Amino acid sequence: MNINEKKNNMVSVPKNEAEAIKKAKAILDKIQYPEVVFLSWGCYDFVAIEYNNMPAVKFKTSGFLHKGNVIVAYNEAQKLYNVYILKRNHDVKQAVEDICEDQLQKVIDCLVETKNDKSSDYRAKYRKWIIKDHLAKTGKLYY
Repeated sequence: MNINEKKNNMVSVPKNEAEAIKKAKAILDKIQYPEVVFLSWGCYDFVAIEYNNMPAVKFKTSGFLHKGNVIVAYNEAQKLYNVYILKRNHDVKQAVEDICEDQLQKVIDCLVETKNDKSSDYRAKYRKWIIKDHLAKTGKLYY
């Protein structure tokens, strides 16, 4: 048991690792398309976990609004998803529960990247990032 599990007991290591990975991949399949939205979050470090006794995937993001851990859990009984944005100390910063499959990516995008702002302000912020930050670090205008 790691330090985070001792702290809140909501995150646990899945009993059946193969089944947990299968369920985590199913959750990822729901949030990856359209791919351009998913890629904009800068996701990495994907881990299959159980969260509040639900199959879940935990990952880190580098979005404009949130840089850090996100948990997407699937409530199998209700067939709905829960999204948890975590603070650095792994406490829940924001939670949105009972999300339908067709709204899942939009909810995550609002929490991590856009705050539902697809306006010229968001586009300007993105252009600035591409030109100033990303291009300077990588020498590329793409990922």
